[in-house]
Amino acid sequence: MAVTERMTALEAARLIRALRNKQNPIVFEIGAGYGALALALSSVLPEATYVIVDRPETLKLSACYLATRQDAPVVMAPPSIELPREPGFVLCLATALDRLEGLPIDLAIQHSFFRRDGD
Repeated sequence: MAVTERMTALEAARLIRALRNKQNPIVFEIGAGYGALALALSSVLPEATYVIVDRPETLKLSACYLATRQDAPVVMAPPSIELPREPGFVLCLATALDRLEGLPIDLAIQHSFFRRDGD
């Protein structure tokens, strides 16, 4: 349900339409979880490169889910700013954000998380 709500909000804001008009847009998502929104957006923006930033254990889950659900490549962030030339998914550890400095981002998505006491 959450993915449907987010996709509807992006459509209503005309962001998806704007990104369809760009050549090779870059979507940047922080805290993507297992990658459901990334997969949904990749289906309507097949020319996009989708950068996911998260914790190591979550990126493993994202990598498995995305690699088995579509044909686009799933790779770890390279040591430099240069992204793969073909559309797909780039996974980046939250501790390695410096690898993405200067990246021309067309859409950024950050998820809110509620912390429990003691976390």
